[in-house]
Amino acid sequence: MPDVVLLAAGQGSRLRPLTHDRPKSMLVAAGQPVLHHLLTDLAALGVQDVVLVTGHGHEQLQSFVGDGTRFGLSVRYVRQAKQLGPGHALLQARPQVRSQEFVVLPVDAWYAPEVLAHLLDNEGCALLQVDDSRSGRHGVPVVRGEEVLDLEPAGSEGGRASGGAYRLHQRIFEALERHEFRLRESVRNDIQRHGGWRAIAVPPRAYLDIIEVRDLLDLHSRLLEAVLPDIEGTVDEGAIVTGQVRIGKGSRIRAGTIIEGPAVIGEHCDIGPGAILEGGTAVRNHVRVQPFTLLSRCIVGSNVEVGSHVRIQRAYVDRGTVIGSGVHIAGGSGSIVGADARLGDDAKVSPDGVVGRGATVAPGRTVSHVPDGGMAV
Repeated sequence: MPDVVLLAAGQGSRLRPLTHDRPKSMLVAAGQPVLHHLLTDLAALGVQDVVLVTGHGHEQLQSFVGDGTRFGLSVRYVRQAKQLGPGHALLQARPQVRSQEFVVLPVDAWYAPEVLAHLLDNEGCALLQVDDSRSGRHGVPVVRGEEVLDLEPAGSEGGRASGGAYRLHQRIFEALERHEFRLRESVRNDIQRHGGWRAIAVPPRAYLDIIEVRDLLDLHSRLLEAVLPDIEGTVDEGAIVTGQVRIGKGSRIRAGTIIEGPAVIGEHCDIGPGAILEGGTAVRNHVRVQPFTLLSRCIVGSNVEVGSHVRIQRAYVDRGTVIGSGVHIAGGSGSIVGADARLGDDAKVSPDGVVGRGATVAPGRTVSHVPDGGMAV
């Protein structure tokens, strides 16, 4: 089984304020950090050795993953001190890569297990072909049958984009040095000099590029489809729990509350009475949801207080936030409420709105954008 190099050094700037104090891979989808899902899938496929290239949020990543034992992996770390692109990040991993061929995965994308299996189990250099045109930043492969003939620059006309994940040979490190760390140029050079590259055509629902909050919410919904029912908390008489719902230890679902799966409730949460959690909802740990509140297709972080008669739809509400009664967060393609924000009673966040980290919104205000630490009064 080849080593796997995970590139996790990026800033995730288009997901601010969520990535202000943590790497993108530590954002939550379906109740767990994105990185948790990837490591779990790799372990299930038989991977043993992982090299994690970190940068922004290095301490959080190392604290969360540790030596990899709890995932059934052995994890070694490399730190990219300056963010000089994925090629430079990959080159930092050179001393830690032991296998002749190895797999490279940027952690700012999601790959279905069957896609990972193609990269892991079939020898020889390979790249992914995906339908998401935004992934064209990795280049556009020129393919004949399943053979890769070239990797053209982003924006080129024609074929499906590269997904940025590869199975590579150790010789790529020398190419990176020759091409000033430019990964696409190094891959292109290897294709032209050595040939034998194959294209892995990825089905539409087997890959997702996580660039904006809408992508994170889409991944969240997709992962929730696989949630297995597991109720460790307490469901009061008169509460209704249907479908694939996981409820963590110490959580209480009060009378009159309705939870429709797929949904995840973390540990030590208090929900209701009379709340409604529609399918596609996940709340982390120590979350209080007061009566007659509706949560739908959203992610709610830990230590969040949600008042009564609140409506939150298609949004990421980060940890430590306090949401007053009567608040309406209308997600659109995806809204964000940053960590430790305060939303007063009857405040409204417009579709696709962003409330920054530590921001305050006065009662009754309607907002579309409040900067970090800002006040809408």
